Amino acid sequence: MNIYKYLGTLLVVLLFSVHNYANNTESPFSEISLTTAKEIATAQGKYIFIDFYADWCVPCKWMDETTYNDKEVINTLQANFVPVKINIDDFDGYTLKAEYNIKVLPTILIVDQNGKVIKRFEESLSPTKLKDELVNIANNTTIEYNENINPEHSLDNDNRTIENPVTVKTNKSYRVQVGVFTDYANTVKLIDNLNSKFDEPVIVINSYLNNKTVYKVVIGDFINYDDAKSLKSKISNQFGINGIIKSFE
Repeated sequence: MNIYKYLGTLLVVLLFSVHNYANNTESPFSEISLTTAKEIATAQGKYIFIDFYADWCVPCKWMDETTYNDKEVINTLQANFVPVKINIDDFDGYTLKAEYNIKVLPTILIVDQNGKVIKRFEESLSPTKLKDELVNIANNTTIEYNENINPEHSLDNDNRTIENPVTVKTNKSYRVQVGVFTDYANTVKLIDNLNSKFDEPVIVINSYLNNKTVYKVVIGDFINYDDAKSLKSKISNQFGINGIIKSFE
């Protein structure tokens, strides 16, 4: 390696480490490009964690306020990955959105030092769920490359809405819809309450009704209808909320 290129990469790695140390109570992300992240990942022997987002994406904001604000998630990300945030509405982000075939938000990719996809998540992830996934990837030395298949949904840049941000499965899955809000603060409040009592994934699906944004909160991800029914009963007993079981293809 050219000595100047080596020293340049070393300086980037040191600055990246200092930035993370100074900010590890706030966010696991540093303001670096994917190109820089690849250099750091190569130097440190790590995978790259990419969070694709947009300023108008409500589920993305929820992950910023909850999942990416969780101390264990922050520590796990910084210890084992090079975390990068990419705004799909930026010039570079728009190009990367096309390159990685980003169809829904939030989308999280785990890629190697060359940018090849190892794992793809196309849903909101709770702190517990994301941490477990990250630990499993970090501890797995025989990971198979898996780019997955994107859902047949698209980002609607005119209406700024996302339809059903869930991962495609071969079987029908069942989730419990527990709330519909027009106020984002109430949405977050319910999500926090659910996360404090249940380990099941909580997802926000935003749509439009009478020219207003509507936030639908759903919890769980079951192949068996009876499992979803059991969760619905628990939620009713603990919160007094009569949820609705909905199926997702």
